[in-house]
Amino acid sequence: MIHVRDTKMDCEKLISLVQERRSLWDPRCGQYHNRDVARKLWIEIATSLETTSTWLQGYSSGNLLIHSEFRKVIVVQVCKAIWKTLQKEHMPEPTVAHLEKVAEGFWNTWQFPNCVGCIDGKHIRIKRPSNSGSMYYCYKNYYSIGLLAVTDANYKFITVDVGSFGKDSDAGVFDNCPLRRALASGRIKLPEEKCLPGSTIKAPFVFLGDEAFPLTEYLMRPFPRGQLQEGGENEEFNYRLSRTRMVVECSFGSIVTKFRILGKAIETNVQNAVQIVKAVTLLHNIIKDFESITEIDVQRFSAVRADPRAYMTTSKRNNASSRRAALTRHEFCRFFKLHPLKRT
Repeated sequence: MIHVRDTKMDCEKLISLVQERRSLWDPRCGQYHNRDVARKLWIEIATSLETTSTWLQGYSSGNLLIHSEFRKVIVVQVCKAIWKTLQKEHMPEPTVAHLEKVAEGFWNTWQFPNCVGCIDGKHIRIKRPSNSGSMYYCYKNYYSIGLLAVTDANYKFITVDVGSFGKDSDAGVFDNCPLRRALASGRIKLPEEKCLPGSTIKAPFVFLGDEAFPLTEYLMRPFPRGQLQEGGENEEFNYRLSRTRMVVECSFGSIVTKFRILGKAIETNVQNAVQIVKAVTLLHNIIKDFESITEIDVQRFSAVRADPRAYMTTSKRNNASSRRAALTRHEFCRFFKLHPLKRT
């Protein structure tokens, strides 16, 4: 068994999933490694996704010594192969039918209606890129690339965008990400608006983000602190949004826990780091597909405090919102007032 921290995955299953002949081709000798060596190499590579240090160690099998530079090339090729061969199955471009199922999951699990995903950004620490100036230097005082992700109610990634400059804000990354462009062009379509469960209140399908994101017709963010009153509609909306949006933060926490390479600076160039992070997010989805969510997971991730202010972030960005976006948020407020949650 391959142990990726607290996760077990059958070797044969992983090998059969990610095996692609070109990833095992040695251009120097013009032939494939023999099957036994190839198998051991795949196991080593799969296991090495846990930590950078494993990648940087020498690998030997019998009389075969794989050069460290060649092994690094193989690692990147494997990550590319994982994405190329498995992305359409485990992280496909969302369709209307898919997003309707996502919304059903959010309502059943988190009691937030018409939600098609929670969005957030994460800084992935990298070594300082050469000749990059301060472009990759983030406000956390280290060099990083951005990971912008949308997750469903079961902590799976719906879509990811990897590789933005560390200095960029979440809102800036979102403004230039493929998801926003696809929504604007109509390539990705959201389900048609419909009445919220058990009511006549009609609302569009939306993503949920924190204060760093703009308020739009399809992206809801919390009310600012100055507009909150204890026990008011705005406070209830913030509580429900923050409670639901925990799934994306938990997804980030999960990949850092399972893949320790994300726990410190990735010792490679930016292009390779992007391929590694994309592969990690996809492997996270594959693990979720093979392993059901346990009750312990649900209890741990859904444990939230009753004070919605606890999950508010301070943003200096002035996100101007349209009147229609503000009205959409108000409709959700009305619904939550009619259908309050019992807080324990």
